[in-house]
Amino acid sequence: VKMDAKEAFAGVEKTKSAALLLAALTALGVTFAARFVARTISRPVASLTHSAGLIAEGDLQVPIEEGPRNEIGELARRFREMTASLRENQERLE
Repeated sequence: VKMDAKEAFAGVEKTKSAALLLAALTALGVTFAARFVARTISRPVASLTHSAGLIAEGDLQVPIEEGPRNEIGELARRFREMTASLRENQERLE
């Protein structure tokens, strides 16, 4: 039985196309996941950075948002404690 090259490699081409499609979909999924994780981290850090700047300028009434339940959230809690302590000390001095 004779088979031409096009016929012989038809299955390979089909597999190649499926692999390329799968790779593209995987890359797209990884990109969206990475963006989600980056935003999840960067938003609380940006908010805390903004609040820290206001505190440094003397605004001890600035609200500091609750952070996530991780190191960033712990840092936000510590900033709230520090700001409260600074307010108490400032009130005692006045």
